[in-house]
Amino acid sequence: MRETPFSLPVQWSDDTIPPYGTAPRESNGRGGTVNTHRHASARLGPTERAATGGTDLGLFVLRVVVGLVLAGHGAQKLFGAFGGPGLQNWEQQLSTMGYEPARWFALANAIAEFGGGLLLVLGLLTPLGCAALLGVMINAIPLKAANGFWIPQGFEYETVLAALAVVLAITGPGLISLDRRFTWARGGVASAVVAIVLGVIVGVVAYFLKSG
Repeated sequence: MRETPFSLPVQWSDDTIPPYGTAPRESNGRGGTVNTHRHASARLGPTERAATGGTDLGLFVLRVVVGLVLAGHGAQKLFGAFGGPGLQNWEQQLSTMGYEPARWFALANAIAEFGGGLLLVLGLLTPLGCAALLGVMINAIPLKAANGFWIPQGFEYETVLAALAVVLAITGPGLISLDRRFTWARGGVASAVVAIVLGVIVGVVAYFLKSG
């Protein structure tokens, strides 16, 4: 501990860790510099590493659960799995709701759920998976709006899934994902805006394209 003449006591330490994303550039000894940001985790202490690992693990669990639920719904519609209607029956149901051409809407909806869910589980192209989930839920919520918000026929389930899509778009999939080498692994404004805008556009357009 040393005191400077005009300041409060300062604790000096050689292992001070800069905040994530603010690591300086250092000389590489050959007249150039090296961005040390990608090596910052190697200098983290046990507490910081535990906190970072906990966040990544939490995002992994969230992605897998939401992704499996979404993919399961898609499998019900595509393949008739888990007691689902299958594509032909799902097409008929959409037709009664005013979606025409029902075949196109049924296939697009089932693929969005099944494919988007798998992307979330794997943490691959996560913004696209979030957009698929958000688009499906935005399109589904108005269909249940007349039943109110709460169960048994309300739209609270769809609202929660839509919110989770937005959350994952903002946070990114975390480092326990196939996206870990991409910039959106840690989320950010750009990837979140792309995912949210794409999801909203797809959901709204699909809803208003339906007849009736």
